[in-house]
Amino acid sequence: MCDVGKCKKEPSMQYAAFGARRNKSVRICNAHWEKHCDEVDKFDLRTYFYPGDKRKK
Repeated sequence: MCDVGKCKKEPSMQYAAFGARRNKSVRICNAHWEKHCDEVDKFDLRTYFYPGDKRKK
């Protein structure tokens, strides 16, 4: 299943979520990938998986 929250959708890709000191490979469904890519929505997979990471993007 998709690694975002309680999403029950099948993952369509793996995404490298980069944090300050580590990376992790997460499974993402197409809906959350589109939401991440939508500039109006402001859903960012990087800050979702690493909420304490204060680096500039």
